[in-house]
Order: sequence, then structure tokens, then C-alpha cells
Amino acid sequence: MQQILAQVQQWAAEFDRLCERVSPRFARPEVRRRVVGFLRGLLGDVERKNGWQLAEHAGETTPDGMQRLLTTARWDPTGSATTCAPTWSSTWAMRVGCWWWTRPDF
Repeated sequence: MQQILAQVQQWAAEFDRLCERVSPRFARPEVRRRVVGFLRGLLGDVERKNGWQLAEHAGETTPDGMQRLLTTARWDPTGSATTCAPTWSSTWAMRVGCWWWTRPDF
């Protein structure tokens, strides 16, 4: 049990480090917080990964912010992919079954 707890704590720490590295790629602090909530929802136990459910999981009252994140938020996709590539190719990503885009125009 202790080993499992240590592994989960390690994954959480790696996720936090990933968020710290990705955050500068987004122009506004509100968007940075929303990105973290969005990723937590995608990786978490949200049953349906849609705008409403991801927004609710992130503590938002409507899906408007999540939708804006995906449609109009200003960010650097090329830099984000470059920043995330080492993390998502790591064993951590393999353990949690994650993927990341490979093309900057995703």
C-alpha cells in the first residue's frame, strides 16, 4: 500500500511540474488555471469528457471558459508540444495512458 501511495504522489508531482512548464505558453493567468483544470478533467475520473463535465470538474459553473480555451485562447502550440514531448514520452505517460499532439496545428 505504501508503494502505491508513493507512486501516486510521484505522478501528482510530475503532473504539477508539467503544469509549471506549460503555463508560460498561455498569455493569461486565468487561461493557465483553466488549462490545469482541463488536463485534470481529461486525466481524472470525469465520466464524459465534454465541456460541461470538464467545467464542473474544474469548479466552473458553465462550460463557456472551457469552450473558449479550446477555440479562442491565445497560446503557443508549437512551444507547448516541444515543452511536453519529454514528459509525454516518459514512463509516467505510459503508466497513465496519456497522449499528446504531435503536430502544432492540432
